Amino acid sequence: MSSVGSGTSGGHDNIVRADAALTFRVDKQQAISFKVLGNRRDAVFANPGAQRQTQVTVGVFYTLLGQDRFGTVDWR
Repeated sequence: MSSVGSGTSGGHDNIVRADAALTFRVDKQQAISFKVLGNRRDAVFANPGAQRQTQVTVGVFYTLLGQDRFGTVDWR
């Protein structure tokens, strides 16, 4: 049995993940989207001790939207 990654050292991990996105319409079917993704891991084990890892990713995207009114037919 391996002691690497086996969980026998009596430690623990706390992992938190957050994801948020906003989209703003620029023109009829064009938009700009902003996305933020955050991850954090707090680990406590006998060897090497307590560690914290944090990563944040930010993205800006051009978005092509579908048809107005989701393609419904106007019966007027």
